[in-house]
Order: sequence, then structure tokens, then C-alpha cells
Amino acid sequence: MLRNNYKTLSDIDLLSLVVKDDRLAFAEIYSRYWQALYKYAYKVCPDEMLCEDMVQEVFISLYYKNRETRIVHLESYLIKAVKYKVLNQLRKREFTDLQQRYIELIPEKEESQELEYQELLALTHRSINQLPPRCRQVFKMSREQGLSHAQIAEELSLSVRTIEKHISNAIAALRHLNEFSIWFAFILINY
Repeated sequence: MLRNNYKTLSDIDLLSLVVKDDRLAFAEIYSRYWQALYKYAYKVCPDEMLCEDMVQEVFISLYYKNRETRIVHLESYLIKAVKYKVLNQLRKREFTDLQQRYIELIPEKEESQELEYQELLALTHRSINQLPPRCRQVFKMSREQGLSHAQIAEELSLSVRTIEKHISNAIAALRHLNEFSIWFAFILINY
């Protein structure tokens, strides 16, 4: 894939390529976010070399931990990572109240929370669609139509115990979403 083609990819697509050791995808992420992360770090800790090192460490960590960590919204993840790097560095030094207030006032973009919700919702839909057909049908009848186990059992001519087992299996299969437990619970309840 040509370097220019990476510019059109979403962060999630780039991250999935980074997991496959695609260095151009990683270079695109670096290109998109390095300057903004550096500026953020520098506002709090005006030491050029130290800020460069902290931002580099965040990207190195992203490269190696991306395989282990589910990242829903890359920009928020990177901002938080730099924020914690800066805080850890400042704990080693004395810092001013102004610096502390700046750190606390950095908003975590509201759009990023909406994007995280939308990405999680899409992930939930994809995961539900990967369930076995009968299990998926029972789960959707329960969550989308709000039918009780007894109503589903009657409609599908199955036992209530079988319905309970299908729903239990569906929830177990969707547990990989549990690192987003608050959103996960909300979506499962309201799906």
C-alpha cells in the first residue's frame, strides 16, 4: 500500500495494521499525533528534550502494547498516555499550581466519548452478529424486543432453560468487551 493511502485510513484501521507489524501504518499514526502530543506535554513541562522523550516513550509503548490493549479511540488514548507520562515526570520534580490546573483542565474531547460509544456499539453489533444463529436470535429477541424468557420459549417452541442457556452463552461470548464494562453493561441492557 502506498504511503498516501494510509492517510485515508481510520485510526482503528491503522492500529489493526500496526498489530501486523505494518511500519507505514505506525508512521502514519506517528505523523498524525506526534506534534499535538509534544505541544501538550510542553505546555505542562517546558523542557524540549524531556517532552520529546516522553512522547517517544508513548509511541514505543503504543507499538508494543497495541497487541495486548484494545484501543477504542486512539487520540484519547494517546492524550491520556502523555498526560500520565507528564504527571509521573512532574511527581519527580516540584511543579506549580498553574501546571497542575492545566493538566486537570485539559478536556477529554466530548466527541471522543461519543466516538468511543459509537465504536463500542459497532463492535457490539459485530460481536452479536458472530453468535451462532439461534443464540443470536434469542439474544436479540430478549434485548431488542424486550421479550421475557418464557415468551421467547413459547414463540420458538423451546424450553425456558434452553433460552436461558442461549442468553448466558451470548453474554459469555461478548465478555471480551468487558474492559469497557460500563458501556458494555449499558449496551447489553439497552441493546
